[in-house]
Amino acid sequence: IMLATGVKFNIPPIDGINTSKNCHFADHVLAEDVPIGERIAVIGGAATGVDTAIWIANRGRLDPEVASFLSCYDALTADAVMPLTSNGKRTVYLIDSVPEIGTSIGKSTRWVYLSELKKLGVNGITNAKINKIASDGIEFSVSDEVKRLDLDAVVLATGVLSNTDMYEKSQNAVGE
Repeated sequence: IMLATGVKFNIPPIDGINTSKNCHFADHVLAEDVPIGERIAVIGGAATGVDTAIWIANRGRLDPEVASFLSCYDALTADAVMPLTSNGKRTVYLIDSVPEIGTSIGKSTRWVYLSELKKLGVNGITNAKINKIASDGIEFSVSDEVKRLDLDAVVLATGVLSNTDMYEKSQNAVGE
């Protein structure tokens, strides 16, 4: 018998992670199932976290065609509109507990992702321990210094685990 039961989200033991209404899994954010606002922290700096942070930052950018229209009809000056095409209205933080972002991404493409994060103005925070997730932000520590970010949303890109629930239940049933 082969059981192919998929995966389940890896939920780290962080105070408030299960009770905060502004804490969402990356899958739900990427499917646009939940509103995320303008100040967002992505927890997890591996490939999924990096992709998610880039996706969120890109969704905050002004479309070049809209920028051209606004500039052409003097709704905004060219000087005001151009920065909005590369850095949008969203402030995005990418937070991880390790010293470097994106180390799980292959060497031949990692530099592209890191360049994109920089271009989009994503704020990387490394060596961080998330202490608490609240409805209005997070509290974290870096080198024993406690910091706080006021946020509209927290996105979990903390990986997945094998879903062994069915296997464990079947083992218990066979053992009886």
